[in-house]
Amino acid sequence: MLPLAAQMMQVLNDVLNGINSMPSRTGPTTGPPGPLNPRAVHSRATGRHQGAGPESPARHPSYGERHAMESPFAEQIRQAMASLQEHRARMQEAQLELQAATASVTSEDRMVTAVVGPQGQVVSLTFHTDDYRDMAPEQLGRVLTDVLNEARAQMGEKVIATMRDFQGTGDMLRQSMVGGM
Repeated sequence: MLPLAAQMMQVLNDVLNGINSMPSRTGPTTGPPGPLNPRAVHSRATGRHQGAGPESPARHPSYGERHAMESPFAEQIRQAMASLQEHRARMQEAQLELQAATASVTSEDRMVTAVVGPQGQVVSLTFHTDDYRDMAPEQLGRVLTDVLNEARAQMGEKVIATMRDFQGTGDMLRQSMVGGM
């Protein structure tokens, strides 16, 4: 099982990849003309279908362009897309923050400091004294385990706090898709 931070990072990546792979409605299209591809034109000379670009004299307004002016939901769709882009930017920022985040804990006796990364990995262990040389192995093991577990717990709290900002985003997007902004 992946640590909580790794799971959260995976969710962020999946959401961002889903947003990045959304098809664009603004680029030229290819394929047969029809209701699903209104920008494509059929050339009688070649017998082929060609996408009509903005520079083409045969360009017709796209389905979206024709109906954006007519649709009472055009403004609602525009707002939903703007909100989606805003959430996407915030998610990318959170992802970068989490990738660079660390948590640091020093033992009560100030003998050792542990630093962990966003997935709970040990970034560093720094011994501030030589007292560890006189410790029983079990005692040293307990000190290291306690410091590492506390650092990992703090890192988990940072991840949860960062992800809490996105709580309800899915519900908001779902509502916008069914017309209930």
